[in-house]
Amino acid sequence: MKTLALAVLALLLPASALAQYEPAEVHVVVSLGDHVDGLTAAEFRIDNLPTDFCPRRPRGRFSLFRGRAILGFAIAFTEVQWGPLVHLGTLYFTAWEPVGPNYAIFVAPSLSSGNCVIVDEFYEEIPVNGWEAWHVFNCTGNWCDCQQPGKNARRGLRWIDPRFHLWTTPDSEICWQDLPVYPTASSESSWGAVKSLY
Repeated sequence: MKTLALAVLALLLPASALAQYEPAEVHVVVSLGDHVDGLTAAEFRIDNLPTDFCPRRPRGRFSLFRGRAILGFAIAFTEVQWGPLVHLGTLYFTAWEPVGPNYAIFVAPSLSSGNCVIVDEFYEEIPVNGWEAWHVFNCTGNWCDCQQPGKNARRGLRWIDPRFHLWTTPDSEICWQDLPVYPTASSESSWGAVKSLY
């Protein structure tokens, strides 16, 4: 009985650390550019996910969602999403192991269809170069600047051609953040709390 009580207590001990842990949020945003006013669907994937990430299903206002980050997403809306910026959804990341410096993830063509596209308000597919959209975890160098080519300075956040973005908030233009490791009972402070019971 004492062993069971200690096991339950050990599981409860890191609860405060677990409650304080915030998964990294990455917002998938599309800037529609100068020639597209609305978006009805998009297809893409997130490339270069390390095995020690745990991405959770994206959340957003989309009506139809299919796929997985590593293979490809297909997202559709019942109503046109008007630009210039459209927030497709939010990905939440948890790191089980330390992620090294300057670890970048990218928007890329779907492995299911080969497409990296948006669908405009007239239901026309428009190819998008996804490789120009990245997000960097634990950034230390030049990757911290997410200014992509093709921005129209006269229009602020408006780009000339449609582009994907992976930002920390839906409108921040910040494409990097630290990704702390999820606390577990094997952390030194947690084991110290367990040892103090003896």
